[in-house]
Amino acid sequence: MELDDAYANAAHIPSADAYPEKWANAAAAYRTASRCECDLVYGNSLRQRVDLFHPDRLAILVASCRRTCCAWMGGCHAIL
Repeated sequence: MELDDAYANAAHIPSADAYPEKWANAAAAYRTASRCECDLVYGNSLRQRVDLFHPDRLAILVASCRRTCCAWMGGCHAIL
């Protein structure tokens, strides 16, 4: 078995050449529909950029984690 063939998954998937465009379209639609800050710079290099996706239910998540952590720790010992 040649390693090139073993790692060439697209050669074994029907219509594999269409997947990158589908993924790009789905990603663009998600960025449009979500609370996203795109291309935030965190350094001097062109590669030091990040897309930040904000959750829709942060307050519920924090409250849920706090209840779980407090119950597990035997009471609230820290403020989240």
